[in-house]
Amino acid sequence: MSIVIAAALLLAIDNPSLRKPFGSVDMKRDEVRRLGAHFGNCVVKKQSNLARTYVLNINPVFTVGDAVEHQKIVRKLSIGNCLLRAQDMSREVGMRFTGDALRFVLADAFFRRELASRPPLANLDQIPALPQTGVALGEFGECVVRRDPQGSYGLLRTSVVTPDENRAFDALKPAMSGCLPAQTVRLNRELVRGVVAYSYFRLSNAARPAGPSGRPQ
Repeated sequence: MSIVIAAALLLAIDNPSLRKPFGSVDMKRDEVRRLGAHFGNCVVKKQSNLARTYVLNINPVFTVGDAVEHQKIVRKLSIGNCLLRAQDMSREVGMRFTGDALRFVLADAFFRRELASRPPLANLDQIPALPQTGVALGEFGECVVRRDPQGSYGLLRTSVVTPDENRAFDALKPAMSGCLPAQTVRLNRELVRGVVAYSYFRLSNAARPAGPSGRPQ
């Protein structure tokens, strides 16, 4: 059975089913989130430069040629060993990444690797608004991080599908409520955490000059 981690899967963030313990009927959703985190860590370790370029690229896909090149990059980032190692953790779950989901799991992995040991972002009012890239709810994610960088940092420091993550989501709700677009939007945890990680990573790179390796100093 293939379970797709996709931004198109939208569930209410306050849905009580999202808090069910591991082993419940929602076990596969929780397991996919755990495996996605493992996959992101693996790719960032093995393909750091390409992964960084992919996450931070602000150029949308306009032409058929662009789309073909985009698919080549995605294939390079979907490292077989990383997928196989993640799938070995659960024989019942298959994984593939569509849309912005790959950027989200990679940004979350970059946070764990490079930013979790640093202080939270500060003085974000001194950073101009980031150019929007067409990523799902990109403006929402940037708004949340700017409103509550400490809470965003706290969320991204937690492991997925844990009581600590639940508490961090609760703490971040005021910022999320203040950033929701005018139209009705239903959000799930994968999407919210992903777009917060994506925006936090972009703002971090905008706040710090890149070193020789491309990493923020």
